[in-house]
Amino acid sequence: MSEHDLIQAIRQTIDAEVRPWVERDGGRIELKHFAEGTVYVKLSGACEGCSVSHMTLKLGVERTLRRRFVQVNCVKLWES
Repeated sequence: MSEHDLIQAIRQTIDAEVRPWVERDGGRIELKHFAEGTVYVKLSGACEGCSVSHMTLKLGVERTLRRRFVQVNCVKLWES
């Protein structure tokens, strides 16, 4: 799988599996970048400043992506 195809597959997984779960609580998630096994996402809406957003990131987003893609090592917040 090319890197472009992998990024598209990650984006589709976020859109189909993660986004509905995050939006249910008023949050938003956006794939910003993928490099060297790390997926960078931006959390906004109710997720911004939420005390459990780190758990959402690690136990929800990262777990989902790592289970589906061996190329994903971790998920981090996009710092812009």
